[in-house]
Amino acid sequence: MPNLSLPRSAGGHFQFIRAALRLRVPLAWAAIAFAVVGLVVSFTGADLLGGSLANGGANGGATHPLTGLCLIALAGCVLRTNRFALSSAMRIGVLAAILSVCIARLMDWSLSRTTGSVSGSLFGPAAGFGGEFSVQAAIILAAFAAAALVRQGNGRLGSAFLVIGIGTVFTVLLGIGFGVTFYGGSIGGFALLSMGCASLAMVSVYINRPFVRAAFLLGDVGSQTRVMATAAIVIPLAAGIMLANLRVTGGLVALEVAMIAFITVSMLVILMTTSARHEGTVAARRRAEREIAMQSRTDTATGVLNRFGMTEVVEGAWVEFKSAGAYFGLILIDLDYFRRLDATFGHDDAEAVLSRVVQTVQPQLRASDALGRWGADEFLVLLKIKDHANVGIVADRIRTALADARNPFCAGLTMEPTAINAPFGISTMNDSDGAPTDAITRANDTLHLAKMAGEMLKDAQKANVGVTGPLPGHESTTQRHETPDVAAA
Repeated sequence: MPNLSLPRSAGGHFQFIRAALRLRVPLAWAAIAFAVVGLVVSFTGADLLGGSLANGGANGGATHPLTGLCLIALAGCVLRTNRFALSSAMRIGVLAAILSVCIARLMDWSLSRTTGSVSGSLFGPAAGFGGEFSVQAAIILAAFAAAALVRQGNGRLGSAFLVIGIGTVFTVLLGIGFGVTFYGGSIGGFALLSMGCASLAMVSVYINRPFVRAAFLLGDVGSQTRVMATAAIVIPLAAGIMLANLRVTGGLVALEVAMIAFITVSMLVILMTTSARHEGTVAARRRAEREIAMQSRTDTATGVLNRFGMTEVVEGAWVEFKSAGAYFGLILIDLDYFRRLDATFGHDDAEAVLSRVVQTVQPQLRASDALGRWGADEFLVLLKIKDHANVGIVADRIRTALADARNPFCAGLTMEPTAINAPFGISTMNDSDGAPTDAITRANDTLHLAKMAGEMLKDAQKANVGVTGPLPGHESTTQRHETPDVAAA
């Protein structure tokens, strides 16, 4: 059956989000690969990337063993992350170990700065490996490890750690462009590439957070966010490079580069937060529009589709019938006693009878079928079938349900002094039909034949001419105590 929700743009609003989710695993593997290459380069002493990429370091590709191991462990945790399941004890332990190593490095740097002592040998070149475990790398790894640890318990705090990690990566990139070294240390080129992949993988992990998701939407909110984010990065970077070229001293100092990075990251955070709120407003408006659209397609008395909504469903089935060759059948149910009930007991009681009809008929249908109120006292059933004979089988099942005193329909009529007649009209969509209304017209014609047959049966019974059963082609079930007499064509 066609979906009655509002149509989305071609490809869906979540095309980029799905792409980001699919890239999480390749990015995690790329982070591991770059970290391994960096360790190999660090041990062999080869300079594959050039010293300039390491902010002036002697070996641009060198990765300190602690940096490489922490990157591999972090990427492994990201690789094994299930966005909907709780983190395993092993993953929590690995992330806690990464965080502990990084905190130890930051404490060592702080003590060495305060006391003037030399930093511990554990964080410098050791065991044949070059490079160092830099302060920037410790901040980035600690931020990402903390973000992964608190992701499920406190998403907002985790988002803050994610921003710190990505902001530090961006600061290092600006420093490389301006030839500035932060905290007196440098990050190897392969380690930086690994951190970049890890950053994107962590973004994929946090894609469920509104301020991250806003940049990956396909609509106006997503496109505007991406354009403004690009401008927020490119414009400060271009202005900083121009400022560096105009300075008499020949370049920017680390504090100035850090301020440029801080302003840029702050702008991005404000932009993403604003976009997330805008996207939430747009989503709320879409939900309200869907509710209004559904209300315009729903019969308030029974909760099923009204004539307008049912017409849309039939037209959608007609398209599927013509394009895919699917079979569809129609059953038109007429409650010819309804006006009599309305006039005798009042509108509310009559509407309650309609609700009981729906409660009785709906369990006889499948999820792929549709039931709608076609007129004041008519219901239309659309069936997706494999054979034309299936329509008669379902009609007989509905007829039996309406005549069963245990069902809501009959149970609600026990004390009402009226005879119940519900003739059916059935038809199927045929290749010779020019429009879906042709099948409805045929169902309406067979309905009138069933009603005429019912009237003839009643007249014959009144005349007492010996008719003891239904006329040929006309099923009728009569129960005592005013239970339904249902006629089906």
